[in-house]
Amino acid sequence: MGIEDRKMRERRQRKQLILAAAKKVAAVKGFRKTTMCQIAREAEISPGTIYLYFKNKEELFSSLVLYPLQFIELSIRDIWRTHQKENIEKKIVALHRVLIEAYQFDPLIFANMFHLLSVEKLDCLTPPVLSQVKQIFRDIHKHLNVIFYHDKVKTESINPLEGMENLFFVLLSGIVIWSSIRNQLFEEDTIGNYSESCNAAIDLFLRASQTALSCAPTGPSH
Repeated sequence: MGIEDRKMRERRQRKQLILAAAKKVAAVKGFRKTTMCQIAREAEISPGTIYLYFKNKEELFSSLVLYPLQFIELSIRDIWRTHQKENIEKKIVALHRVLIEAYQFDPLIFANMFHLLSVEKLDCLTPPVLSQVKQIFRDIHKHLNVIFYHDKVKTESINPLEGMENLFFVLLSGIVIWSSIRNQLFEEDTIGNYSESCNAAIDLFLRASQTALSCAPTGPSH
């Protein structure tokens, strides 16, 4: 292994060390109260070293979100590949499973995902990180659009499920934010109330899609 290769490997390892330290501190103090000095102390490096890898705290925490986002994107892409011949009900059940698995993949980050990616924080990101975040969301939206588009009724370009991909995003963000609020206000079990909210929301989502399909015209109007 050459010198440049070794430096790149060491840089990746140092970056992962910082991210792991940030997550560990945030699990105790919360993301808002976590400071760069605390993260540096946990990682056993100087605070200045962190800024060689991340522009600011917002970028550091946004980088943590990339992993569950990538997990969601790959999982939703897989739904189209493996369920493309199935009806919309089965695809929605598969999307439901993605939400649960994404939460179980990393509960701490998933529960704070939309807070960590708020508009004001995105403005603080460097172009490469912002580009990554945008691309992942574009891919997720594209996969969802394909899933619902291919279940349209075969009429004059009528798609009774048009816009359902946007509704799914609203569903995802709403469940995450509401579960976090419930946990803080009522001191409830985070995993328990997330699963409960997710089950109820997906049930409504499934009914909405069934209603849209049942109300769609069966052919071109004359």
